[in-house]
Amino acid sequence: MCEVLKVFKDCTNVISGSDYPTANLYLMEVYKVKVTLDNSVLSESNFIRTMTEKMKEKFDKYRGECHLLMAIAAVLDPRLKKWYVEFCYPQIHPKVEAKKKIEDVLNALTNMYEEYLKMYEESIKDATSKSGSFGGSTTSTPNENATSSGWDAFGEFLKDVEVERPNKSELKMYLEEGVIKGPEKMNFNVLDWWNTHKLKYPVLSKMASDILAVPISTVASESTFSARGRVIDPYRSTLSPSTVEMLICGGDWIRQMYGIKKKLKKDDTPCEVILPSGKGTHIE
Repeated sequence: MCEVLKVFKDCTNVISGSDYPTANLYLMEVYKVKVTLDNSVLSESNFIRTMTEKMKEKFDKYRGECHLLMAIAAVLDPRLKKWYVEFCYPQIHPKVEAKKKIEDVLNALTNMYEEYLKMYEESIKDATSKSGSFGGSTTSTPNENATSSGWDAFGEFLKDVEVERPNKSELKMYLEEGVIKGPEKMNFNVLDWWNTHKLKYPVLSKMASDILAVPISTVASESTFSARGRVIDPYRSTLSPSTVEMLICGGDWIRQMYGIKKKLKKDDTPCEVILPSGKGTHIE
């Protein structure tokens, strides 16, 4: 039983994380849970079989509710791409449905990219035109003109070449490239990777940052099994959404900046942080 429940413990720790992106990890965790339940249903122990049959029934009921967005998030992880969807979908879904669901994921990804392309295409063209066709502006002297420098002739040549060889979309380029392999894929921040490659994928990087910023879970794991922290008094319920957002984000940023972990509920002692100014402040 410990072997079965350990998978759920590890999955809960990954999903409830708040200091790293989690949307791209959802599909992998669902796959591990699915394989564990399928194997446990065939266990020789009657107790394990009875327990996991009920768990599997619940799992099959809820696993498909948000599979599309989470699968797209997995594709936007350069360690996984579309290959992980093609790997795990036949094992998560019935084989008859798996092929269609894979096509649905890729079609939704393409349609979403086209929408982002329409939104950001003009701004990217403006940025490109301002930077200059050849990486910057040049200063010409009275005795020098564009024809003598050869730039005009080369520009006409490029027009012909670009017509004959149209550029691939960012999405196709990304999907055709290989996945990240080796030790570096273990300690990997997917949002940092997209930020580093935003010049190569200007539109796709904006789309990836929006999708990967969505957390799998909005509550901590211990809050799932307790209603104590869900009670909202009248004072808190009158706060505007922007004020609540500022309070939550400000608290998270301060804790992240100074390496402070959230206080346990049983500990009522506030912690004191020494700011760079030398003054202390209490963090509840």
